[in-house]
Amino acid sequence: MPCRFMSFRGQIPKECSSDYAKLLTSPLMSLLCKNSGWRARLLGDTTFMTKLAIEMVTGTGAQFLAEYQKRGKRFMQELDFVAADTLTCLFANFAAVWLSCPTVAVKAVCKKEAAKAGGTLQKFLAACPSNAFQKVVAEGGVSKTFSVAERGAALLVPMPKLFVIGFGATLAGYGLIAGLETFSAWTTAAAAAPPVVAGKGAAKSKRGLKRAQKARAAALAEEAQKPPVPVLGSGLAVGMFLAVWTNLRYQFIAGAVEQRIFDTMLAKNPGLSSLASTAVRSANLYVGSLTIVDWLRYVGVQQ
Repeated sequence: MPCRFMSFRGQIPKECSSDYAKLLTSPLMSLLCKNSGWRARLLGDTTFMTKLAIEMVTGTGAQFLAEYQKRGKRFMQELDFVAADTLTCLFANFAAVWLSCPTVAVKAVCKKEAAKAGGTLQKFLAACPSNAFQKVVAEGGVSKTFSVAERGAALLVPMPKLFVIGFGATLAGYGLIAGLETFSAWTTAAAAAPPVVAGKGAAKSKRGLKRAQKARAAALAEEAQKPPVPVLGSGLAVGMFLAVWTNLRYQFIAGAVEQRIFDTMLAKNPGLSSLASTAVRSANLYVGSLTIVDWLRYVGVQQ
């Protein structure tokens, strides 16, 4: 087999080579396969794009529903938090699906060359699976087993990335909403200001100007009464939530449930497998949406 079909774990299994050829027949998949990250995930899970779409669409609805259920009558009053949480959810879901997906490495590096690269820690991490629960990938017909330490490391490796992504997504989501609210308060008041008119209409213009000033003052006062959005604290809280709870949930679903159960038991019925995956991921999204609201309240960054 050519060197380009080799990886740090040996030769790509025959079924993966077949999947790779099928992916190259699609213009979009062929374009994505030029990137090593997309290629590794599309080979590790041929339904990766479907699952990603499920997360993006269903995740938004589940987050919105969970926000409404948790906030109740305060939903409209706390709409800024709802919008910020939903934006953060979109960023976080993409990252969680991406990092928890089982992968098959396809690199232009032969196994002997790869073994010489890096130190002890790098070699250990290179030998770890991308998902702690994923099935063993055969190397040239010989099964490669993962140790408990390697599978445990697979849970720890994504944590720093997920924390940074959660922190950054929160800064982006909450910062955007806070900026839009401030801008809206200014533009709403400015829109009420009448044009300056000379002559007989000057008196009316002055009265209109006073009304505009009052409207502007009222809008700014309403904005000032709102509690400040704890962007930094929320970022830290969301980062920890993603690194621990989201990481564990998504790895378990992708590796233990979908790959080991659905892909095995429903291999001859891909439609039913996709339906089962949609149901499980929808439930997971709803659980995550509920628990993150409780978590943010528990740590004191939301009421």
